[in-house]
Amino acid sequence: MKTQFFKVLTAAVIIVLLLSILPTPAVQTVGAKSSPWNFHVTLKPGIWYSFHLGPSDSGAVHIADITPLTKSTDGAHIQSVIKPKYDGSEWNDTLEVLLPEPFPKQQVLITVYTLRGLETRMDVTDVLHPGVWQGYVIGRASDTTGPYLADIDPLEASVKGATFERIYIHPEAPWENRFWDILRVQTKPSLPGDLDVRMRVYLAPRLPLVSDLHITLRKDDLWTGLIIGPSSLKRGYVVRAISLDPGPEILPSDLNQYIIQPEFDGRTWNDVLRIQAGNQDADWEQVEYNLKVYACDRKSCP
Repeated sequence: MKTQFFKVLTAAVIIVLLLSILPTPAVQTVGAKSSPWNFHVTLKPGIWYSFHLGPSDSGAVHIADITPLTKSTDGAHIQSVIKPKYDGSEWNDTLEVLLPEPFPKQQVLITVYTLRGLETRMDVTDVLHPGVWQGYVIGRASDTTGPYLADIDPLEASVKGATFERIYIHPEAPWENRFWDILRVQTKPSLPGDLDVRMRVYLAPRLPLVSDLHITLRKDDLWTGLIIGPSSLKRGYVVRAISLDPGPEILPSDLNQYIIQPEFDGRTWNDVLRIQAGNQDADWEQVEYNLKVYACDRKSCP
C-alpha cells in the first residue's frame, strides 16, 4: 500500500514540476484611467500583454506610443495592435503588445491617446463572416487630406477571447481605373458564427504631418523598413497610404500591411515604418506610393 502511495505521490510531483516549467501564454490585463494615459511595463519575450482602453461602443479611437527605456540586442523590436476583444461580457478596445523571442526582457513606457469628436467619413453596419477579408469604400483616395482612423463596434456577444485578425485602411483600384480608400476588416477564423458590426472611419486633419515619403514598392520588397525618427520622441503615429497612378491601367497591387514599430539597431531605438506588398500572385513588378506619417503626442493629442 505504501509503495503504491509513494508511486502516485511521485507521479503527482513530476506533473506539477512539468507544468511549472512549461511556457505559459500569459496575458496581463489592465484598464485605462485617463487620457493621455501612460504607464511603465517590463515586457517578457513571447508574451502578449493586453490593456483594456475602454468599451468599443464609446465612439472613441486610440493611438498608442511604445517607448523602450533600455538598450537591447540588435534586431529587437516590439509589436503592437489595437482591436476590439470580447471579455465574456462586453467588447473592449484592447491594446496588445508583444516582445518577440529571443530578445531579452525590455522596460517600456506606454502612452495611449484617446481621440473623440472627429469627422465621420464612413458609418456602415454589416455582417462579418468568420475569417473573411471584407472591404468597404470610404471614398476616392484624392478626396481628403489627413489620416483615417477606424472605429469598430461589434453589436452582439461572442465567445470569450473573440477578436479580429486585421483592421486596415489602404488604397485599392477595384473599378473605374482609379484608386479608392478601402476599409478592410477580418474577424478571427475561429469565431463560431457571423458577427453584426458597426464600422466607422474618422478623419483627423489636425494631426501634424511629420514625414512625407515617396517610395517605389517592388514585388520582392517583402518587408521594407524606413526610419521615421528616434523612439525617444515619444510619439504615436497614424499612416496614410496614397497609391500614385502608374498609367492608363492601374496595377493589380495593394499594400498588405504597413505598421510603425520600435526597433533596436545595435545602438539606439528607432520608430520604423514597415511595409509589405500584397497580391504576390498578380502580374506586377512595382508601384509608386506616397506614405504620409502623422504624429500624436501631448501637444497634438491632449
